[in-house]
Amino acid sequence: MRFGSSGQGSPFHGDDEIVRSALDSVEVPAGSRRRVLQQLRLEAARPGYESETIGERQAEVISPELARPQQPRALTRRRLLGLATAVAVGGLAVGYYRHSLPVSQRRVADHCISALEPILAGSVSWKKPAREHRSRLKALRLPASARLSLVGFLNTSGGALSKRCTIWKLTALSDGKSLYVLDFEKPQQVEDLSWQLRPIAPSSSGWSLRALQNGEQLLVIACQGDLERYIPSIPMA
Repeated sequence: MRFGSSGQGSPFHGDDEIVRSALDSVEVPAGSRRRVLQQLRLEAARPGYESETIGERQAEVISPELARPQQPRALTRRRLLGLATAVAVGGLAVGYYRHSLPVSQRRVADHCISALEPILAGSVSWKKPAREHRSRLKALRLPASARLSLVGFLNTSGGALSKRCTIWKLTALSDGKSLYVLDFEKPQQVEDLSWQLRPIAPSSSGWSLRALQNGEQLLVIACQGDLERYIPSIPMA
């Protein structure tokens, strides 16, 4: 078995010849070449051999941290819970912001008319109010000239204005005209309203409305026709 070149130009030519003669005198076992090639084929076929070789080449030119494959971040239960919490908090913040904005008088008038029209279209069984119920109407501060009789009340939804609304039915003693008071509990703030009754959003549907807001109470009094005829206006303070 011979290795290398003849080594004629080497300063150690004499030593090279001695080593070469010693190697040439060694007999190579039969079948060694076949077994070496077979082992190389098995090694090359081993799973991961190519990726390890590539990884070793990459490690020579880049840092070990960058050589590691980047695994995508899994959406674990904790991350999903955190994401859901963030969405919920954001929704509450948006809801609170919207609730804090003043409601327009037009929106209040539209809700009141929509709530009253079904009552006029059908028969309603009005509940008799107790003494403590009547106290909620004191905030209207109706003038003595308003001669009205309380018929009864019913509870309904306040829609987007409040969770609860009580509708009171009044009758004018002069001609039996029906008037209605919508009493919203803990309502949203309405723009440009105070504790004094004032006309709101004149409607083309023939309704006349006045409203006031006093703390956690919003009161709207309405009738079909001229409300001034039954409740004279009080000059604004």
